[in-house]
Amino acid sequence: PLNAAPPAAAPEYPVGAAVEYLSASHGSWIPARVLAWRAAAGLYDLDVKQQAAPGSVRWPSRAPAAFPVGAAVEYESASHGRWVPGRVVAF
Repeated sequence: PLNAAPPAAAPEYPVGAAVEYLSASHGSWIPARVLAWRAAAGLYDLDVKQQAAPGSVRWPSRAPAAFPVGAAVEYESASHGRWVPGRVVAF
């Protein structure tokens, strides 16, 4: 039909995605999760903000470290032929 609205663009971030939101109250990017995409409005509902503009949402700038600095770990050493204890000093 001639009066039909154009199809809404697919959201860049799917429901459930871990993202970051540029929070005016925090003055920085904060972790968030996508709860919904409001296609008609072109806005996201996040767990930290309803109706967030796409320009205020981004993929996380850095994945969280699986092993934080200072964590006791083991690694499989080819030269020692066994697992060796260690500690994370940087990421």
